[in-house]
Amino acid sequence: MYYHTPDTSRYITLIRHFRIAIIALFILLSAAALTLLKPELLSSDTMFWLSESKQLEKTQQQSYATTYVKRLSIDVPAFNNATKNTLQALQTELEHIEGVEQVESLLSAHMIFNDQSSEESALVKALPITNISSEKIIALVKTFPDPYRRFVSDDFHRFHFIIHSEQPIQVDHLNIPFDYDYSEPDVEATTAHYFWYVVILLSVVLAMSYIVFKNIIAAIGAISVTIITLIWTFALIYLLTGIKQIHIAMSLMVVSIAIGHYLYFYYRWHVSQFKSDPNRALEKSINRNLHPAVWTLPVLLISLGSLLIADSSIITMMSLSLMISSTVAYVVSIVFLPALLSFFTITNPRIALARVCYCLPIKRFITTRNFCKNLCFSL
Repeated sequence: MYYHTPDTSRYITLIRHFRIAIIALFILLSAAALTLLKPELLSSDTMFWLSESKQLEKTQQQSYATTYVKRLSIDVPAFNNATKNTLQALQTELEHIEGVEQVESLLSAHMIFNDQSSEESALVKALPITNISSEKIIALVKTFPDPYRRFVSDDFHRFHFIIHSEQPIQVDHLNIPFDYDYSEPDVEATTAHYFWYVVILLSVVLAMSYIVFKNIIAAIGAISVTIITLIWTFALIYLLTGIKQIHIAMSLMVVSIAIGHYLYFYYRWHVSQFKSDPNRALEKSINRNLHPAVWTLPVLLISLGSLLIADSSIITMMSLSLMISSTVAYVVSIVFLPALLSFFTITNPRIALARVCYCLPIKRFITTRNFCKNLCFSL
């Protein structure tokens, strides 16, 4: 039996009365925060570690110009003089694109040779490869493959152009009569990156919620709480620090915090409908968990707050994201989640894996007890 639980009936009545307005307010604030944030999703922690480098700081102070390096790979059916002329024309076209600083390829290389006119004098000459025939080019590359290995394949069917430019460029408008691949560095996260990240995240949450609770309501609540917590957490981090870069590990930590708070309140609402109506179940989910959940916040804030003065920016950012996400998840769970759940009713409130959770500790206890008995008798 529960004692000293707060009376949350008036609070739940207020939530139910303004539930549409509460849900709309959370959605509008999340949309505004996402518009403000415009995050950059990162999967590499290189820049986080380099951000503490003194050498990187000195390099940034030099204000060096950024150079973007791309590779254009051309597949040709056969390499002959006609193909050489076509590739040479493409080389010239690439060099005349605005912002291009240099184009490295087999056709921009030179053939270095010793031009000995007599026994007493000799000159080292550099002859552009474009000035010799395709047969001599093949013979030269096969004789001295190391300088040209990164520009052409061994069978002379694939040629590479290394493009250095001041800004990202596109080659779609170029007249390239052969099949080609164009690879360029990802200077920022694209829409496809966000799309697949969100799809995988939502799929995992949806599958786990449906497997455990056997209804779609749990999945809807979990996805809503997780998305709002993610957006609000990184929006607040951006407002406090000005950092838009979001490492994927940070987002996964925020997801785990959000799911933990969500399950804390949703589970009580779910199982309370065995004997109570949905409104009473909503009250139980708040009054049974309000105090335990709120006391986890100061404990977490105090334990992680000390890490904010650490010298490592990585540790500071991780600690800040955990502190903010815990606070946001708690607010969302006691305000937005009751307003959302008030629209639904569970007809069969059972937990799929409940028996497994009970059986495993019991079996473990019996095994340990038998082991202790045997140990005492043997002694």
